[in-house]
Amino acid sequence: MNVSILGGGAWGTTLAQVLTDNGNKVLIRDINLDFIKKINENHVHPFFDLAIPESIMATESLEEAAGFSDVIVLCVPTKAMRQVLKEINPLLKTKKTFINVSKGIEPNTSLRVSEIVDEEIAKDKLNGYVVLSGPSHAEEVILRKATALVAASYNSNLACFVLIIQHSHLIYL
Repeated sequence: MNVSILGGGAWGTTLAQVLTDNGNKVLIRDINLDFIKKINENHVHPFFDLAIPESIMATESLEEAAGFSDVIVLCVPTKAMRQVLKEINPLLKTKKTFINVSKGIEPNTSLRVSEIVDEEIAKDKLNGYVVLSGPSHAEEVILRKATALVAASYNSNLACFVLIIQHSHLIYL
């Protein structure tokens, strides 16, 4: 399966490794050109300077990320979430499943990310929404240390779509 990750920081690139370990193709979208270069040219995690799979690619293009997959992982700071969703909405050509891994609420509105998605993504472009959260640290997950996360959604089928295998850190999509 192809998966787009919006945000190539510590957690986004770590999740890219997890998804790639499980056989998925991953495209990371980030605005930091140094991160993109480290990922594409050096195949190195931009925060931890650890090798990552060469198949993980990164782009600055939101349009490319929008068209790459039917699953979009939201891994940008919550304070920037609304703007990113406003920008991606007109670029979506098919329905997408959004998986949020960002923590927090929107500073000015106190809205959850699920509520921001509902406001900014057109209903005909939204397949569903899942939140993936729990007590985990990117610096441990990148080393494939054990952790546990919870997938939750109003749609139980979508919540089951994101399964966490506790001992191997694999996200099955």
